[in-house]
Amino acid sequence: MNTSSNHLETVFQEVSNYFVDIPRITVTPGDSIPPDSYTVNYQITGICKEEDGDIYPCETHTITLSLPFGFPHFPPNCLPESPTFHPDFDSSAICIGDAWESEKSIPKLLIHIGKMISGEIFSESNAFNSDAAKWYIANKDQLPFDSSDFTQLTSADFSSFSQEEDFSIDDIDTVGNGDFGEPLSMESSHSSGSTFDIDIDHLTVMAKQHRFQFLSRKLQSIDHDFEDRSKFEEQIQTAMDKAMALYHDAENLEHQGEPKKALVKFNQIEQLVSDYPLLQESKERAQQAIELLGGLGNNTESSTGNAKQKSAKAINSPTRKTKQRTFFEDKKAVSKKWLRIAFTGGSIGLIAMLIFSYFSLGSTLDQATTLYGECQTLLQTESFTASKQKCSQALNLLKKVRIVKQNDKKELTQKLQTILNSPKLQQGLMGKILVDGQYVSKTTKVLLLNFKKAKNNGDSFYKQEHWLEAANSYKNALLISEKTTLIDDALLTETLQKLSLSQFYMSMQAGEKYLALSDWVKATEHFNQALSLAKTNQHVLANNIDSLKNQLAQAKFNTLQDQGHKHFEAKEWDDALNNYQQALELSKAFPSPELQLGNFLRENIAKTKLYISIEKGKKAFSDSKWDEVTAQYEKAIALLEENSKLLQEIDTEENSVKISRIMLHAAVIKDKQAVGKHLQSQEYDSAIKKLEHIKELITESPFSGQTEFQSIATESTAQINDAKQQLQRISQTEYLKENYKKLFLKHYPAASRSSLSAPAVKFLKNIGGQSLFRMQCSETTGGRPLRLQMDYLYSHRTGKWSFYSEE
Repeated sequence: MNTSSNHLETVFQEVSNYFVDIPRITVTPGDSIPPDSYTVNYQITGICKEEDGDIYPCETHTITLSLPFGFPHFPPNCLPESPTFHPDFDSSAICIGDAWESEKSIPKLLIHIGKMISGEIFSESNAFNSDAAKWYIANKDQLPFDSSDFTQLTSADFSSFSQEEDFSIDDIDTVGNGDFGEPLSMESSHSSGSTFDIDIDHLTVMAKQHRFQFLSRKLQSIDHDFEDRSKFEEQIQTAMDKAMALYHDAENLEHQGEPKKALVKFNQIEQLVSDYPLLQESKERAQQAIELLGGLGNNTESSTGNAKQKSAKAINSPTRKTKQRTFFEDKKAVSKKWLRIAFTGGSIGLIAMLIFSYFSLGSTLDQATTLYGECQTLLQTESFTASKQKCSQALNLLKKVRIVKQNDKKELTQKLQTILNSPKLQQGLMGKILVDGQYVSKTTKVLLLNFKKAKNNGDSFYKQEHWLEAANSYKNALLISEKTTLIDDALLTETLQKLSLSQFYMSMQAGEKYLALSDWVKATEHFNQALSLAKTNQHVLANNIDSLKNQLAQAKFNTLQDQGHKHFEAKEWDDALNNYQQALELSKAFPSPELQLGNFLRENIAKTKLYISIEKGKKAFSDSKWDEVTAQYEKAIALLEENSKLLQEIDTEENSVKISRIMLHAAVIKDKQAVGKHLQSQEYDSAIKKLEHIKELITESPFSGQTEFQSIATESTAQINDAKQQLQRISQTEYLKENYKKLFLKHYPAASRSSLSAPAVKFLKNIGGQSLFRMQCSETTGGRPLRLQMDYLYSHRTGKWSFYSEE
């Protein structure tokens, strides 16, 4: 790269930081690293012009900015990519004037161009686009088109978002439909309550100024109805229809050689539609025609006036006195006299007429010859319309040349007809110019020349192996070719091939650079680009492709390995494992010396799998998923055993013991939770079985001698005894309920068996080796029911029941 990389990097940082918070200007860097070109999009109201001459307001404008060799000592190259109509904008450049010299800052320059687009800044003299300069000067009352506020957003501008972003799930409340007010509908955006930013007063002013072309464009940019829209549209339609009819009349009058009458029509159009397309050019054309024909008309009037003056003098001059004669003498004398006068006068008149005609028609021929010369000059300067007018005027003058100088007339007429019928004039009137043996439009001519220039620049850089500059030149050439179909296919094919090769070598160089800097991601990105380009270009050498593949493999391997390390350190085990496994596979496919790191990767993979199992086991432990805990920890122990040689830094035996202890904890907790549920449901048999299993697990484990697990075994034994007692009490309670009538009749002989009901039994306490129960029932004998009660003892030693009394 010729331009200093430091300067380019500085510009990139300045542009990136400056425009990040300016929403109306979007700056996109080019593909090079660091970028030496930028595409800039402005969301600013400005003026555009279509190829047919139609001027209209537009909201989006795009330019490209490139930093040349010698930057910043040489200013950037700025090129418009949209049809922006501005005095300082040309299809091939933007005139930045002193804006760069005063402050050599790319951000400030882009702001300056934005102000140019808005109409705040423009040149009135020495402008690139003279038509635009005239238009801007004539429409100063409309400037600027937009308020070019390009200030950067500050943190205060985002204060309304900070509270919304800083929240947690606990802050979210549930709400009902009523909390949201009235329901929204799809029609709300077009309802009568909606407001739109429409400046009706501004539209009215445009209508009063008869700027109906501009007003029409403004209405087209408003995509919704408003109250006075139909009124404005009707005004526009009426005025434009009348103006169009007048314009056709004016054109017909021009073709008939009546420029004065045509100018009157043009002035009437201006009264109807002040911004009618091509109106000012038409007026200027008619005025020029009037001025060209003015000299001839004045001479004719002057001659006619002199003749009238002479006639008047002849009439007013006094008659001479003559000698008196007799009647017959006078009659004869008069007759002779008049014959002589008539003959003499006729001869003199004929001679005078011939002399006058000769000199008068000679003057007309001279004027036609002059116009012929002007016609030739205008044709050479490619002013085709004016050239045709001059030749047509000359032919009209030649029609007046009769009798004399006919050979000169014929010769000049043929010359004029030759010009009028020449392909150059005919094609020129249609807007076409001869370029490389074919007639094309002026725009196409510029495109063809620009394409050739860009391609030649690319070829020059290509020979010097300046791949970035070559690629940019070829890209520019291809962008130009998209705007015309007249570029030779062979040239296009060659340009595409050389662009692809330039990009290939450029990507390879960039990849090698980043590979040397250990920036694996960017190196991989550029190597992939180069490989993709190589697949589509058969001119890339095979050894270049082999070298590229090896370097790409190295970059990918290092990328995967580094990413694996980062995920490992962040305890993102699944991602780390995926990266390590991909790197291992890549090292097998490309067994170059740089990639012989298989054992190291296998060790990392084993560690990662081990930590994944432990992590999952811990997660299952916290979620009380005991089967999952056991499965994951068993897997971890298996991994330790399988990879004992690889995991030299890890004491596999010690860690297996630790994991086994955790597994025992999990099994004990699992059974204890089951015991709790069984006891709660009074499923004492099942509870006893689980407690016995807990004791068995501890007894058979290598941790049975540890205090923690001895305590758990002792506690389990006590719980087993309690559960057994609970089972006995249930059995004893059931016995008393089943035999309550027999026992009550034994101690209450007056009671009747049929009168006893509703037995209830309750354990009271243990007395020595006996359990005391209280038994109750109801006795109904036709009156009020009586409640009978007595206490019974059960001897655990003898298994017998006895009546109990505290007396």
